[in-house]
Amino acid sequence: MTFLERIYCGILAVTIVCFGWYFLDTFIHVDINAAAISDHVTRIWIMFGIYIGLTIAVTLATWFIDSEVEDEFDERDNKIDMFAERVCSYFQAMALLGILVLVMYEFSAFIIAHVVLATIVLTSILGLAVRLYLYRRGI
Repeated sequence: MTFLERIYCGILAVTIVCFGWYFLDTFIHVDINAAAISDHVTRIWIMFGIYIGLTIAVTLATWFIDSEVEDEFDERDNKIDMFAERVCSYFQAMALLGILVLVMYEFSAFIIAHVVLATIVLTSILGLAVRLYLYRRGI
């Protein structure tokens, strides 16, 4: 496994655990129809802080474990990034169309905000998964 693959694996795990915990905790304990997004602002900021902290910790831990490995970005990494970003842009465009439909049908701000957050998270997970797949496939 290359240095970038290890970082991508760590960030993928952190993303799934952190946001998975947030969405499960939020939607188990909240009545979606009566919830207001303003009641969850603090919780969202705390979750983002935990996510950023864990991402930095995973990246530093990977760097300390592989301290003698060069982390240069080569042509293969560029191709993998471009392909993953293209796949993510298609997913994100379709999700944004879905969000537009939610806005047109006047769903609550709580639902729309969480669908936007889910779109960001799923796009990130998809991008990391595509990158890891392409590294394993040997492109």
